[in-house]
Amino acid sequence: MSSTLSNRSPLERRNLLEQGLRTASATQPSSLTQIAPARAGDHPAIHRFLMNVFQCPSGTDYAAQLEDPYYEPTDRVVARHGSRIVGHARVQFRDIRFGPVTLPVAWLTEMAIAPEFRGQNIGSTIFEKCEHLMRQQGACVGVLSTSKADFFKQCGWTVGIRHSFSTALPRNILSYIREYKRTEESKNGNNPLIEKGLPIKVRIWRHVEQDALVRLYNNDSEGAYGAYERTDAYWRWLLNRQSFDQIYVAVEGLDKLNLETGFDAIKGYAVVKGARIIEMIAQDNRQDIILNLLERICGDVIEQNDQPVRLDGAATSPVHEVFRLSGGQFTDAPAANDQVFITKAFDPVDLLERVRPVLSQQARNSNLNAGDELGIQVGDKKVLISINQRSVKISTGKLGRSYITCSPEAFTQLLLGCIDAEDAICQDHIQVSTKLASELATGLFKRLPVWLPPLNDLLA
Repeated sequence: MSSTLSNRSPLERRNLLEQGLRTASATQPSSLTQIAPARAGDHPAIHRFLMNVFQCPSGTDYAAQLEDPYYEPTDRVVARHGSRIVGHARVQFRDIRFGPVTLPVAWLTEMAIAPEFRGQNIGSTIFEKCEHLMRQQGACVGVLSTSKADFFKQCGWTVGIRHSFSTALPRNILSYIREYKRTEESKNGNNPLIEKGLPIKVRIWRHVEQDALVRLYNNDSEGAYGAYERTDAYWRWLLNRQSFDQIYVAVEGLDKLNLETGFDAIKGYAVVKGARIIEMIAQDNRQDIILNLLERICGDVIEQNDQPVRLDGAATSPVHEVFRLSGGQFTDAPAANDQVFITKAFDPVDLLERVRPVLSQQARNSNLNAGDELGIQVGDKKVLISINQRSVKISTGKLGRSYITCSPEAFTQLLLGCIDAEDAICQDHIQVSTKLASELATGLFKRLPVWLPPLNDLLA
């Protein structure tokens, strides 16, 4: 079985879905209400249902969903009462970068039940079938965003990935940038030993420059935690769906196409909707690229509506520091606007094996001793992490003398870097058998800067 969801053919995905739903154990809520995968012919009725419940997505957004290169009608589970759609949920299959590895994940969205059909176990049954679909298609982690976390916690899901963004007034950002540039110019302007850089020009992106965005994104997301894998087909879909207002690019030197180097002069880009910077990438995190992009964006925001600028980005993004120095506010929290990310590892031991290269890095960074072993008791499962000089080894059915005990939910949070072991021990989310177990867990399980780019799910 392939480790990535994007490698599966539509026929293989449909066969797996049909096999999985035939074996699902959920009982139908009512003989008159049938819950099953959606069909292509259901699309108009599904859109009407979603508009009645959510007042979205728009016709444009819904059409874009159907054109997603990875989309299949059977990615939706619907409840039918006669010929009427009374319940719905959609699963999106994606691969995310998680440090040195790639994880296949499934994103649950647009789950809703018609008001007059609530309280009949329809929602629970749809949710169970969606979980079964996720497992059958090879996802190792499920993700969703919700304001009703308690319902999903009862099903073994747990609060996980954090929101991270900054806000600041555009005039304050401009003041900081101009003062910074004056200071740098006064320090370096007359120094003959400092080589003058090429000028940076910020302008609107052109469609023929897609390869430049792909190059910058791939370089920036290498080793990142949470960045989506984006194929060329997915990039074309993403850019053509018009869910943003502008894409700005920062061009270094001459602003013209070089037949030999292509669009290498493009050193950064920013995707903007209103006063929100959805995605910003600067090559090698260059400060001059960041500041020039922000200067152009803030100037345009002031001309249009003069409201606070919001930047979405991983907690480690250097752009947050510019916002902080401009008197802005940085948010890094599980909840934002009453929404939390909920996650579930369908097989925590399998996820442990998948993130083993991450643990190997942590062991080296923490200088853990080769030969030490940490056992983990998760429910009725036992695993043993053995630390070698270059990596770690995973064994099942063993525990050892130094071990930790935790729930599958807490273990998922540790593996995904949502919490670190030191905090989990202090909060009694995990229990340790020895001092060595505490030291090893603290060294292996660190909080990671996991961030899910919002551009992929932005509505028009």
